[in-house]
Amino acid sequence: MTNQYNFYLLQFRQCSSSQSTITAKDKFYMQTCSLTLSIYLCAGFSSFSYTRKDILYFLTDQYYQTVLIHSYTVTSWSESFLDCIACFIRLISSCCWYGCGKGICIKLVTPCERTSHNYVQALVQIIGHTSFYDRMDAHWCNQEAILIDSTLCLLMIVLQTEVASCSIQSITPLTDILLAIAETSPYDRIVVPAYRMLAHILSDDRLKELIIANSICQFFFHVLEQSWKHPLQMYKQIQITSLFQGKYAMGSICGCLNFKKYMKFRQFGFKEFKPTEKPCEHH
Repeated sequence: MTNQYNFYLLQFRQCSSSQSTITAKDKFYMQTCSLTLSIYLCAGFSSFSYTRKDILYFLTDQYYQTVLIHSYTVTSWSESFLDCIACFIRLISSCCWYGCGKGICIKLVTPCERTSHNYVQALVQIIGHTSFYDRMDAHWCNQEAILIDSTLCLLMIVLQTEVASCSIQSITPLTDILLAIAETSPYDRIVVPAYRMLAHILSDDRLKELIIANSICQFFFHVLEQSWKHPLQMYKQIQITSLFQGKYAMGSICGCLNFKKYMKFRQFGFKEFKPTEKPCEHH
């Protein structure tokens, strides 16, 4: 967290997102340093000189302005710009997700209702760019996957705050965007938050009306089975516990399960997680 880094943040914010004006030094600060620090934070090491809250205090103004300005030019982002902003958003996401309490962290980024609404609109604008989905890979995490994964993570955190939650649920195209991500992404780590957000913003009845309702159930069971077999109870770096966090996770999903699947689910030892209503039969 140096003045030099802040200088490159400002320069990056003011650059043209459609032109290849980003130098090797720009990429070092914006891409390499941001990604390296975010990986370090995710690993949970405690020897770093700054807390996650300190990092957010240092970065949030530049980050907020950068996302707000460049979300409207997302269709013309150059490859170099995408590389940099994906890693920058990943860093903020890591600070918020593993930081000082998700509610506190997100309020550092969006301190009031107006900024929260603008911020949510900007994030939705970014994940709504469908060409990112086509370039994601099933076997490795490229920059498009980092960008969508980190942005969905931040939107998930926003959903956990009452005022911001109202803002995000009022965005009309969000359901279609999340469905498109879930249906087209070959990268399971991204499919999980997309489904979880759908389970949060849609009513149980609306969720069961979706054509892919049964696919959601099958996908969650696949993730559960694979993570249950893993010694750390993880699946592609997805913690099994993250599937059960809050009402937006399994509560709505289980309402779509048929009885046989539900009994299979109970056999894994998750008996405390019950459907919100009688499981529906699918023939």
